Amino acid sequence: MATWQLLLATVVALTASYFLGCALAHRGFPLPEGPRIGECDGLRGFCALSVISHHLAIWMAATPATPWPRIPVNVVTHLGLGPVALFFMVTGAVFTPRLLGGWHAMPWRAFAISRLCRIVPMIVVSALVATAIIVAETGLLPDRHYPLQVLSWIAGLQMPLLGVESSRYINAGVLWSIFWEWAFYVGILPLCMAAAPLFRTHGAKLSLTIFLTCALLIDFFGVLRFVELFFLGILSWNVRQIEPMRRRLATPLAALVALIAVGTTMVLAEDPYGMWPGLAYGLLFACVACGNTLFGLLDRPGARVLGEISYSIYVLHGIFLYVAFRYLSARAMPMVALPLMAVAVTAVSAATFLWIEQPAIRWGKRLARRSRAA
Repeated sequence: MATWQLLLATVVALTASYFLGCALAHRGFPLPEGPRIGECDGLRGFCALSVISHHLAIWMAATPATPWPRIPVNVVTHLGLGPVALFFMVTGAVFTPRLLGGWHAMPWRAFAISRLCRIVPMIVVSALVATAIIVAETGLLPDRHYPLQVLSWIAGLQMPLLGVESSRYINAGVLWSIFWEWAFYVGILPLCMAAAPLFRTHGAKLSLTIFLTCALLIDFFGVLRFVELFFLGILSWNVRQIEPMRRRLATPLAALVALIAVGTTMVLAEDPYGMWPGLAYGLLFACVACGNTLFGLLDRPGARVLGEISYSIYVLHGIFLYVAFRYLSARAMPMVALPLMAVAVTAVSAATFLWIEQPAIRWGKRLARRSRAA
């Protein structure tokens, strides 16, 4: 499958899923309420759908000897890693207000409860579906090690389920990013809270300095990869507090410059990590965080629906790819399979959001309120 074919199929898939999102919004799908950070909600859905294209390309290149190959095409790599980089920036921006509140102002028990209820349910669903597939294929049954294996999936480590080494490929191995989400909550965020007074007075300068330091360490030593992305999110939150900057970054010209920068990075850079790729993606995210709609796309109801269900899309899409390539004819017609899978994943993710994610979020909020009152 040529790169241009993959990109064309990706555009068709994004468009089809967007119109499904519009239809869901028209039918009353609940949209996010309350204060939001710019247009991040609209961005998240397109990011999650883009990852499907990246993993489809991997499935197309897979062989028995290399079941999960690296695709030596920069653009294809960025279709997967670029969106995850933006996800990490979203996390950094969303939790910056809590960071500024400091260690003692954080209701840690309530915070832990809300995060667990937000993240864990869909991972458990993913692990259970993967387990069902393994049982159907091999006849193996869970043993005393199975709870530990599921816990490893929740932690983002993905130990082999039922001892099957290839089990992580059933959901495309996406939970590695969850490991870094947990690392942010239990490591990066508390450390930053210890320096909350500095972030309150020099937030933009401090987060930029930390990003540049991490980016240099990545470029020269290959360490602290992913950490710099959270600080780009923190930096973007601080930038949007500066009204002249916020207005400039919300303009169509800023959107055009940011999209050109990311497009150039997708062609020239191997991945979105390090100094220059990070700055390109960071500029795009800063624009979105400042309310840039990217020419009116991100504030549409369809885009907001996709953003609301983006976590389910991200966690579940690998299962659809596994079934499509193992049992259907996806390899024979990938340009048709990608849009069809994107629509199917969107539809199922809307259901899992309504039936699993949303009830778990509400339950978590109730438990968090009780923990504060205790």
